[in-house]
Amino acid sequence: MKNKVTNHLTKSLNYQIKRMVVNKSYNKNLLLCEKSIEELKKIYWYERELLIAIPMLITNATTFELVEILTVHMVYLRKHVKELETKFPFINKLEVLSGTNTK
Repeated sequence: MKNKVTNHLTKSLNYQIKRMVVNKSYNKNLLLCEKSIEELKKIYWYERELLIAIPMLITNATTFELVEILTVHMVYLRKHVKELETKFPFINKLEVLSGTNTK
């Protein structure tokens, strides 16, 4: 009896997989996941560039309020970059930058 149950489950699982491939829902989900990771990498690298640019803006700022706002923004950016690096350790690989992906 166990063989019949596992065979039935295996057959139903195979049919589900075939339906997913035929309906291309699996491909759409995979593509969506890849696009999300690509966008996350872009955000990460843009924030890294901002961490380089903001100190230059601070040195050229003319008012105290602007210096204060830029400093606070830099603190939040540092926290966000560290959080991204800890939660997504693959993100600091330089394989996807803005527009260099040629598929």
